[in-house]
Parts: sequence; structure tokens; C-alpha cells
Amino acid sequence: MNLPTHPNFKNLIGKRFKYLTVLELSHKTNTRYYYICLCDCGNKTIVSSGHLTTNHTQSCGCYHIKQATKHSTKHNKCKSPEYYIWTGLKQRCYNTNNSHYKYYGGNEIRVCDRWLNSFQNFYNDMGNRPSAKHSIDRIDNKENYCPENCRWATISQQVNNKNSNRSFTINGKTMNLFQWAYHFKISPKNVWNRLSLGWSIEKALTQPLRYSKK
Repeated sequence: MNLPTHPNFKNLIGKRFKYLTVLELSHKTNTRYYYICLCDCGNKTIVSSGHLTTNHTQSCGCYHIKQATKHSTKHNKCKSPEYYIWTGLKQRCYNTNNSHYKYYGGNEIRVCDRWLNSFQNFYNDMGNRPSAKHSIDRIDNKENYCPENCRWATISQQVNNKNSNRSFTINGKTMNLFQWAYHFKISPKNVWNRLSLGWSIEKALTQPLRYSKK
């Protein structure tokens, strides 16, 4: 990609930011420039100029994984399925050498700040995987990995229950699950769980969270 000629453009090629060395300009969005960077561990990753200059991103993800490994070892979870799932989703989002990167990081899918550097936060939010048949699933495939957008689900649930991709009509107005959840100020994850139990969309959106079925 040719370097922009805009007077406010700052060329970062060749510069070093913590564990990353900027190799070349990757692409540009409406508001950001993205660079291909080489991490000290040998992996390549794509990082926005803003995340580089503010030290928001300092490695391909390997540094945070190493730090989290030290932390999780204290809790005897470093060999748990949940820990491997957490490291795997980070690799898909930040490691350009990962075979699935193009579907995740390549589509600008990221891991929320709460989870990115803390396995403990991830585990606190998600809990134990219900069974070996369950894996982490994003309710809305266009959104990031974060507590409100993730659930444990089986393959059949992931394939057959894409409620987030469906539209619902209430009082003559049609929106998808995320739009309705935002409208009613309720977590999409809670709405999806209620729909999975057979609740109507109206009840799933409007029933108080402390409601318990008798």
C-alpha cells in the first residue's frame, strides 16, 4: 500500500513499540491506519496506529498470554478447558499466523479490555464450560468477544439457534435481537438465554431480571 501524502500522516514504518517493530502499512479505514508489525516472538500482527502510539497494543498477544499464564497458575486453571479456550480466542483475534485469523482479527473482531489481559475476569464472567460438547459462541458474529455477547453453546445450538440473526416484530416495528435488547436496555445474552427456554420475545425483553418462574 502506498504511503499517504496527507500532511498529518505520521509514518511509523521501522519504528519500535515495546515488543513490536512496524514493517509496512496494511490498510486504511475511514478514520484509522493499520500497520503490519513483527513481534519479538516471531509472529506478525496488524495494529492500528493509535494503538501503537498509545502503547495500547505492545505485542501480538504473546506477552499478555505469558502474564496470564503466571496468574492462572496460581488458581490451578492453566491446564483447564476454559483457559485453552481463552488463549485460543485471543490467538484468532491477534495472531496473523493463526489459521483462523482471517475470520476473526482479519474482520476486526477483538477481545474486550476486561478479558484481553485477564483470564480470571474471563473465567469469572463465563464460569465452567457445561460439558465437553460446549464451546464459546458469540451471539452476534459481527460483535467482539465480551461478556454480554458470549455464551457456552453446543454445535447444534450454534447452528440451529441463531436468534441474533433473526428479526422480531413488536407492535409493528421490526428489529433484530441486539437492536431490541438495546431498546429495552437488557443484555442480549439474557434475552438469548430466555428465548432458548421457550420464552416469547416480548416476555424475554420485558420481564425483570430477578423474576423467577414458579
